[in-house]
Amino acid sequence: MEKIKVFDSGLKLIVKKMSGIYTACCGVFVGVGSSVENTSTNGYSHFIEHLLFKGTKKRSALEISEEIDNVGGQLNAYTSKDVTCFYTRTMSEHTEKSMELLSDMFFDAQFDVEEIEREKKVVVEEILMDEDMPDSVCHDLLAEAFYGNHALGMTITGKPENIKKATRESLLNYKKRLYVPENMCIALTGDVDFEKACDLTEKYFESRFSKKRAEQVLSLVPAVTETQFKYAFKEVEQAHIAVAFPGAEFASDEYYALGIASFMLGGGMSSRLFQTIREKNGLAYTVYTYPSAYKNNGYMEVYAATAPKNISRLAELMKSEIKRFVKEGFKKAEFNKGKEQLKGNLVMGQENPLGIMSAYANYFLKTGEVYDLKKRLKKIDAITPERVWEAAKKCFDFSLCSAVYVGQKTDDFRCVENFIE
Repeated sequence: MEKIKVFDSGLKLIVKKMSGIYTACCGVFVGVGSSVENTSTNGYSHFIEHLLFKGTKKRSALEISEEIDNVGGQLNAYTSKDVTCFYTRTMSEHTEKSMELLSDMFFDAQFDVEEIEREKKVVVEEILMDEDMPDSVCHDLLAEAFYGNHALGMTITGKPENIKKATRESLLNYKKRLYVPENMCIALTGDVDFEKACDLTEKYFESRFSKKRAEQVLSLVPAVTETQFKYAFKEVEQAHIAVAFPGAEFASDEYYALGIASFMLGGGMSSRLFQTIREKNGLAYTVYTYPSAYKNNGYMEVYAATAPKNISRLAELMKSEIKRFVKEGFKKAEFNKGKEQLKGNLVMGQENPLGIMSAYANYFLKTGEVYDLKKRLKKIDAITPERVWEAAKKCFDFSLCSAVYVGQKTDDFRCVENFIE
């Protein structure tokens, strides 16, 4: 059973004890990412994630790595649009070592100037690596097209020029302003004891924070008021097409309704888009729909990749299948299948400590509520076919969508722009 404690500073602790597990996962989650950045600081959240591994007042970068290797554990981190996470997984007897190490990295990272300059090169290489992956470029370009100049339209890693210009002072100021307890959650899952977790969190985190209140970091997104078509020419073998439609905010009733619609339309091998585009016409290996959702907004992405000569036919079939779904609706059996897929996806994500740790912390940071799997499943069960159809008709509005093309320059690449009406 999950338990929660909110400390005086505003720091949240979530603990989920799991039977039959002999490891413990400890995660530090901060509500920062490109969604709270601006054009000057874009990429800072991800860059700081890197720098916390580069040495503290009492440990070098190598000693940080050796510390976790010496206990046979794992230490890693990730940054998304709205959350940055640093975490460990070890045998449960090393839980305190994990918490002490994460605390040392979080509070006492040195931000050594030489390390910063060296790591800039690494991050720039990561950005260039992403630029060499056309599907990654396609997804980033779609967010930019859909959100325009809003922070959610910016990439997680930022632009190379931003990283190159970053200074020790600017990075530390950013961290001081946003890496604050009210904007954080500590999560422990696996073979963990709640009282011990409370004591460790108090010792290694709560006692280190000042009592200064955090600023409001939630960035409100206006309604979509324009549509955009963007493209990037790359000498690659496939052409990548993606379309974004207005979606729903994370964990809302509409979010779950669109989740069911997404599975029916493009969420599995028996989905409509998969059957039409891959199985019947052989136009693509990869085709899917996927809902991206944040605190107060979201979008539904439809994506596929094909040979450049087939883009016109692919775009035509994608659009016609979406229109047919919205116009004609669906049978009860198809609805039930989509509902079970959504529920199964949630349940299967709850069968390992790392997945649970991330799900619980992300859910709490986005909603302010404790993750309750049974409650979520009950909410999904209550959704009717009529509710899903209404949500789908509202979502798949071609007058409000944005579209992107990434691939070779062809005579007909602008056919993708025809998604927009």
